[in-house]
Amino acid sequence: MFKVAGRVGRTVAELEETLDYRELLDWIAFFDIEFKEHTKQDYYLAQIAAMHSGKKSSKINDFLIKFNGNNDLTDEERLEKSKNYWTAITGQIPKRIDDGKD
Repeated sequence: MFKVAGRVGRTVAELEETLDYRELLDWIAFFDIEFKEHTKQDYYLAQIAAMHSGKKSSKINDFLIKFNGNNDLTDEERLEKSKNYWTAITGQIPKRIDDGKD
């Protein structure tokens, strides 16, 4: 909750009053995906490491952390897997969305 509060500029107490379960799961999935992407800082630091490695054949990609997990999954599958994981950990029961079908 603190990570979401910091991102949206609200207090945790405010979020507890207004944030529903589905939106919280979406934020968790977003942070999970965001964590696995490289930032500009990652590339800058990898470039510095490559320059100071002492090997002329070094490339920036040699110094970037590789996230190998779930490479065979689509973004939707990864999102669903993350939501299921956090649902199980928190013991939450997702709200049923009424799709109008009986």
